[in-house]
Amino acid sequence: VKSVGHTGATDALAAVLAGSEPADLKLEALRALAAVAPDKARAVAEKLLDQPSPGLLAEAVVTLGATRDGAKLVARRYLDGKLPRDLFPQVSE
Repeated sequence: VKSVGHTGATDALAAVLAGSEPADLKLEALRALAAVAPDKARAVAEKLLDQPSPGLLAEAVVTLGATRDGAKLVARRYLDGKLPRDLFPQVSE
């Protein structure tokens, strides 16, 4: 059963992720969004694959890796050299 504020909370988390907030705040927002709305988190995580924060990028890879399609996307980007090599543990997992 969804709570009354569920949509508002997911929208607020997505807004944090789309805004100019610090990477650490975005990382926590992505984790929270993944816990309450995994599909929405994966869509947002895909957009985060091109940003520079190593921690946030690693979390986006983990979030996407939770589904087959997301894992394929991450693997393809890694093999194409579009993700840092130090993300190999997250990509291979």
